Amino acid sequence: MTGLIRKTLALAATAITIFSLAACDKTGSDSSGNGSESGKASRDMSINVSSSLVDYSKYRDAVSTDIYAWRGPTDLTDESWQEFKESGINTLIIDSTLNGARGSQFGSIKQEKYIEKCHEFGINAIGYTNGNINKNIKDYKDKDFYSSIKGIDYTDEPNMSEYEEIAGAIADFSEKYPGGKFFVCMNSSGADAKYLGTSDYREYIGGWYDSVLSLLPEGMPRVMAIDVYPLHDAQRYDYNYVEETWLRSLAFIGEQKIAHPELITHLAMQSMSFGFKTNTSPRRLPDETDCIFQAYVAMAFGFTEFSWFTYSSPELDEREFGEEHVSMIDRNGEKTSAYGGVKAANSLIFDLDEVMSSVTWKGVYPVEVKGTSDSEKKDEWAFRYLKSVKSVILEESDFDTVKSVKATANAICSRFTDENGNEGLMLVNYGDPSYGKSNTVDIEFIDCDKVVVYRDGKATVEDVKNGKFSETISAGKGVFVVPYKA
Repeated sequence: MTGLIRKTLALAATAITIFSLAACDKTGSDSSGNGSESGKASRDMSINVSSSLVDYSKYRDAVSTDIYAWRGPTDLTDESWQEFKESGINTLIIDSTLNGARGSQFGSIKQEKYIEKCHEFGINAIGYTNGNINKNIKDYKDKDFYSSIKGIDYTDEPNMSEYEEIAGAIADFSEKYPGGKFFVCMNSSGADAKYLGTSDYREYIGGWYDSVLSLLPEGMPRVMAIDVYPLHDAQRYDYNYVEETWLRSLAFIGEQKIAHPELITHLAMQSMSFGFKTNTSPRRLPDETDCIFQAYVAMAFGFTEFSWFTYSSPELDEREFGEEHVSMIDRNGEKTSAYGGVKAANSLIFDLDEVMSSVTWKGVYPVEVKGTSDSEKKDEWAFRYLKSVKSVILEESDFDTVKSVKATANAICSRFTDENGNEGLMLVNYGDPSYGKSNTVDIEFIDCDKVVVYRDGKATVEDVKNGKFSETISAGKGVFVVPYKA
């Protein structure tokens, strides 16, 4: 059995099964993702995929994806922590403590109390050094909660000039927390050169791997994380839109993943509103569609680990967070629309985690359709920026099972393969979800008569007539498709 499809298929309320795909006959085909002429010339235009029904109901309740949150509950009551756990978040970065207070160090009594609470509720804890590159962190091996400490967050959005200092903490960390995550969230490609330490983002993110992650001992997880909060409201430009540099940032991380397959790619996603019109283009409070959209886009770039910024609403300041800005939990301790949105997105991620952990991302094929609105014109720029990361941009000829892809609006079509080279596709309706615009994607397959389709994380098996498959994808949604010949 190959690893491509391991998540349970519920078929007509009968036995729970999945399709196991055998290797395709792709002799001479080029799947490098570079759209080479040699790949087009030698492309094999037929496949021979056999299938058999296998019972994989044991995977029904499997959860393997780590989903973090920043700024956890503001008190230590069981009610608050149960509410936190029910959101689907299973890992807490302890960057704030009681009443949302910031500034405590890993090893402090304040953080210990939060780690103890994580341990009590079965939540993973990521310690936080508050930007202090501590080369002698506290060793909790003698504590019952030691097993709940899954890593330490050393700093946030570093400049290249800080890499050497950060790397200096690896020896101490790996000795005291072997197997833990040495976590740092990096700047996105939209950051100014003064924050990166270079005007070349590839140098910035590649340098992080070469100077820091590559130095982690063999077997320790190498997490490459970035934060991008893409959902803007209409305050600045009189229309909602999606951050233009988002896709390019994801592509650069995907490029690193292709070069270094051992990487765990992590995206910090938006679960709060923030920013003032006077100094930025403010972000809106995400609803369910917004949260699911972020998850689908991230998975379309092969990301397999996630975090939400933030769970509790941050303290007020004059630069980013005013009274009007809230997160999953407002300052009165009440749930907002973002709580339900994050919970729904987490559920989707968990439903797809067996698929995502079984496949390898190979690149993206942007399906461009010229729009008319101002928001859609922002998306045109997003696709231009994306295509500047040429190494991960595919053409139709780079797919083994696909002859053509068309859509009624902008879409992302990503290519994945399993360990035997079998192909899966992630299709995402790309555009600001707040406008509610659906998108019909039409694919013509090469010699395929069936597909397994994951909609909302649930799989069905469907016939494909004359090799043609059509899917109308709602705003903010996507589907994962596995074509095959019975």
